[in-house]
Amino acid sequence: VAAALRISSALHVLTVVALGATALLAGLGGPFLGALALAAVLLVWEHRLVRPDDLSRVDAAFFTINGWVSVALFLGLALDMA
Repeated sequence: VAAALRISSALHVLTVVALGATALLAGLGGPFLGALALAAVLLVWEHRLVRPDDLSRVDAAFFTINGWVSVALFLGLALDMA
């Protein structure tokens, strides 16, 4: 479980970096980058909710917070494209 959580953390960091690089290459601006910053904070919060010895909040971390990350990124992209 601990190794899986470390891998998940590393992949979330890679995701934020890749989305940031994609945003810069695509010429996206403040709305998307702000949403990406919010998504990064939410992902950090997600990883603070779940511990290797306590998976009782994994549903909240996985379903709820990932849902908010998706909404934030969608709205940031929609606002930036508008």
